[in-house]
Amino acid sequence: MESEACHECGHPLPARTKICPRCGAKAPSHLAFWLGVVAASAVAAFLLYQAVSDFLHAPATADTTPDVAPDTDVGPGSKFASDHPDFLPNVAALIAAQGHKCPVIVDLWNEKNDAGEPRLEALCGPDANHADKSMHYAVYSDRGKVNLCRPWKEFGPDCL
Repeated sequence: MESEACHECGHPLPARTKICPRCGAKAPSHLAFWLGVVAASAVAAFLLYQAVSDFLHAPATADTTPDVAPDTDVGPGSKFASDHPDFLPNVAALIAAQGHKCPVIVDLWNEKNDAGEPRLEALCGPDANHADKSMHYAVYSDRGKVNLCRPWKEFGPDCL
């Protein structure tokens, strides 16, 4: 039979003893311990909920995709880009979210893939005046998909 020590005087207590025979102190209840664990867990869960509630209840970001698909040139300096100022940053963010590099969109235009599906092609670079031909992407904004294309102006099929 396993014994515990009295929390007041340290005298060994037989198992399941509720009162110390030496000093008369009541043995702590295991129920009190578990109630404390449950209360601490509830407080921790509440604090965690408070910490992330702004994120959980934030309104969805507004869809800035235009209702009408643009003709061809939608890149910087185009009428379309000036009419839809959030479009280029959203495309750049989509490219970055897929793990690709696109510091600045240098050119952006509409294209169709081999299956005839519409897509945007983006050419990015370190700044607005210098395109990096290795940062050439096919952007399917309706599906949230970005494919890396063959470097710009190299022979072969450009994008998948």
